[in-house]
Parts: sequence; structure tokens; C-alpha cells
Amino acid sequence: MAGWTVELRGPADPAFVRLVRTATLSVASQVGFAIDPCDELRMAADEACNAVIGGGASDLLVVFEHDAPMLTVTVGPQSDRPVALDATAELVLATMVDHFALLDSGSIVLQKALVS
Repeated sequence: MAGWTVELRGPADPAFVRLVRTATLSVASQVGFAIDPCDELRMAADEACNAVIGGGASDLLVVFEHDAPMLTVTVGPQSDRPVALDATAELVLATMVDHFALLDSGSIVLQKALVS
């Protein structure tokens, strides 16, 4: 299947973050990631959601983009809001994904490559 995109929008609420974790696991599994990389991506998405919520966002936008072999998960507020990552969050993200970036828009981009 060619590249595709899935978007989730919802409140900046722990109940919605649980849905994001489940969706991340499901999407990563469908793309073909093994169990450990699926869990790593799930933990990174959780950390990114918590950072965005900690920045005062009232709503979250989570975008999953698959363009083989890369899966990109972008987590951000639905409007421009400042987001700060503390040292612990940066360490978690750096450990769990191949690349992460904090954008000026307040979004956090997570990328993980499928290794065959």
C-alpha cells in the first residue's frame, strides 16, 4: 500500500491519551513493527502527548503518516502553543524513536523506521 495518513483529534485529557497509546500500538503493528518497537513508539507518543498537555493545550491533534519504511507520528496542539521538553522527556524520546523534533508550532514529531 502506498503512503497514508490517519488523524486523531480530541481533548487534551488523560482518557484521550489512552486512546492515542492504543492507536499508536495498532498503527505500528499494522505497518509491520515487531512488539518491542511498537511499545517504544507507544511510550514516545505518550510522552509527547503529556508534554503538549503540560504546555497548556486544550485539544490534541495526532497524525500518523506511513511512507515506507518510515512511520511518523506528529503530536501537537490544534493551535500554536509553546511546548517545552524537559531533560527526562528528551531522553525518553531519544531512546524510543529514531528521530524526534520539537517544531515552532508546538508539535512534536516522532519518526521510527521499520527494519526488515
